Amino acid sequence: MDAFQCRHCLCPAPDRLPGGNPGSTHFSDLNPPNNLRTNNTFHHHNPPTPPWREVSPSLFHQPLSLPPIDTNPPSSGLNLAPLALLLTAGSLLLLWFVILSGVTHTTPLSKTYFLRATTSGIEGARPVSQWTYFQVCGLDNTDCGPARPGLPLGDAWATDASGAPDALIGSHGGGTTSYSYWYMWRFGWVFFLITLFFESLVFLLGVLALCSRIGSALTGVMAVVALVFFTAAVSLMT
Repeated sequence: MDAFQCRHCLCPAPDRLPGGNPGSTHFSDLNPPNNLRTNNTFHHHNPPTPPWREVSPSLFHQPLSLPPIDTNPPSSGLNLAPLALLLTAGSLLLLWFVILSGVTHTTPLSKTYFLRATTSGIEGARPVSQWTYFQVCGLDNTDCGPARPGLPLGDAWATDASGAPDALIGSHGGGTTSYSYWYMWRFGWVFFLITLFFESLVFLLGVLALCSRIGSALTGVMAVVALVFFTAAVSLMT
């Protein structure tokens, strides 16, 4: 028997206590030290107080203070808004050159056109035809036809003209243009105007982008829309 339970504690075997007889199990052989015995009872040793219990309870009632949260992201120190505004102004200027091509004999508008081709072998066409935004002209934007919106590609020659490629001739545009080229040029013509509208908004809102994040967001959205329509217009026109 290695150990037995006393009244107040778990005591070791008698052979392990001072004055005990080896191999004896009599309780009378137990001689506990005087410092553990008072009035025939054993003292309980109180364990030391854990550190976490020594914390003052008032600490748990103090308000929790957190450092202020910075909602503004760190600035990179480089403002690209003026550069973007400058590039937008340049794009808008070139777009005006395209739309106003051929409306005057002044350079550079007199040198601007969409397409130039030799059409001397086509019935009713000029020796050299230049397609501009509103009309079809001869060489160097001279001898121009009447200006009208969304003119067909076959406006450069006569109705049911001989000598023109079969892919270009059709029943649209007064018998001068095929189905595909008729709609490609008309939609391209409209998309250029839509691009002009959105690019103008981008330029105006770009001023707000210099000092406002909302202005920057609106400018970015409008720029993407203008880019989509501009890409579609150029693809259809060319």
